[in-house]
Amino acid sequence: MIRDMPDDTVTDLRRHAMQGAADAQYNLALRYSTGQGVPANAEEAAAWCQRAAQQGHARAQCQLGLMYAKGDGVPKNVGEAVKWWHAASRQGNRTAQLALGLSYENGTGVVKNDGQAVAWYRIAAESGEAAARFRLGLMYARGKGVAENYIHGYAWLNLASAQGLEAARKQKARLRTQMTVEQVARAQEISGDLLKHMEASANHVKQSTDRDGRMSGIESSKASQAIRRTFLRIPQDYVRTVVSTMRRVWSHRMGPAACVLAMCGLSLMAFQIDRQLDVRAAEAEESRRLERLEQLLWQQSGASRIASALQQLEMMELTGTIDPQRAAATRQRIEQVQADLRQRVHALALEMLQRPQPSADSASVVPPDMRREAIETMLQLQEDAD
Repeated sequence: MIRDMPDDTVTDLRRHAMQGAADAQYNLALRYSTGQGVPANAEEAAAWCQRAAQQGHARAQCQLGLMYAKGDGVPKNVGEAVKWWHAASRQGNRTAQLALGLSYENGTGVVKNDGQAVAWYRIAAESGEAAARFRLGLMYARGKGVAENYIHGYAWLNLASAQGLEAARKQKARLRTQMTVEQVARAQEISGDLLKHMEASANHVKQSTDRDGRMSGIESSKASQAIRRTFLRIPQDYVRTVVSTMRRVWSHRMGPAACVLAMCGLSLMAFQIDRQLDVRAAEAEESRRLERLEQLLWQQSGASRIASALQQLEMMELTGTIDPQRAAATRQRIEQVQADLRQRVHALALEMLQRPQPSADSASVVPPDMRREAIETMLQLQEDAD
């Protein structure tokens, strides 16, 4: 058919590809893959893609990984796919980074590792990949590979949703129902900070250096202010040290080296922020778990009898059926028992939190001696009051 006959463009591509031009080899592979200007041929597409990938062409490496993952033009081999995705990811290919994240999350071609999945999702997400931002948000929301953090999860889902990803919008709405108004406001604030940081990182290399490879004074000042605004959540002396070091490097006209060091500095600071926020989130979560455990233990320890005893005592005082001195002594004993029981509940909750993988099921059982002692004490107090 006429539409399958090679045209002049394909002829030129083939000539350049035969001469070893990686871009031409990759574009020719796409032509064979889609059947544009040539008969569709998956094997031919894979062969040209392989040639370009072997020369270090990042998009060809990523595409070759997809071909191996699907068995498209080559025998299906997910291990080989992961190898090529790693190669493309090292060159900053966002699609390959996302693919690696999915591979580690699902255990496809590699040993399942949620921590590695989060790491690759984060790299792709910071480069602007919407799907990676979506997956990273889910990892935070579900506590996979990172400490569960609805605020961070909502922040990343918010960014993915803003890029038009419908799945992210639905998940964000679902997560919002489990958050307080303050948490949602904080998450939106973090979304803005993340966006500013990533935009600043992307623009530094393009706009921050002059013809000599040195950052101008105005640009340096603007960058410093942006960095400080973005990273207010970490110690300011640390920020000042990093910014000062970056300025000195730029002032020595190191050109590309300055850009590399600037990116390293920004990445280090972002890591520091994330680590501190994760620590704070973990501490807050532990505090919430401790509070829930204490409430559960208190309810099951027979403490309701304390409230009952106090109510009965108050009624007896109001009706004058108990001597004031005896009432005061009984109240003191009840309050002492209550205080002792609270201390024991708190100590037991702390102990249970320190056990491996504490759960609601493990917290649902109060030691029999503790419950028995509380009940017996309350019965004795009621008998005394009677």
